Amino acid sequence: MFRLFDMLGRSTAMRTLDDALRAAGLHPLLVPEPVKLTVIQLHKTHAAPAAQGGGITDAAQLLAYCILRACECIEDAKERPLKTLGKFPSDRV
Repeated sequence: MFRLFDMLGRSTAMRTLDDALRAAGLHPLLVPEPVKLTVIQLHKTHAAPAAQGGGITDAAQLLAYCILRACECIEDAKERPLKTLGKFPSDRV
C-alpha cells in the first residue's frame, strides 16, 4: 500500500510547503510529516480565500521561526549552568 504513495508522489501542497520551509531556512526533513499535514489542513480551513495560494509561505515562515527559536533556547540552556537560572540577588531574598 505504501508503494502506491511512492508511485503517486507527494501532493502539490506538501511540495509547496517544503519549498517554503527551505526558503525560510529550515530543512523540510526536520519537520515531522504530521506537523506538515496539520499546517496544510489548518491553512486550507482557516486561510482567507484570497490568501489560499500564497499564504502557505507565511505559515512556513512562522513554523520555521518557532522551530529555530526553540532550538536556540535549548542551546542557550545547555551553555548556562543550572545554578544561575534561579539565582536572585541577596538583597531581594
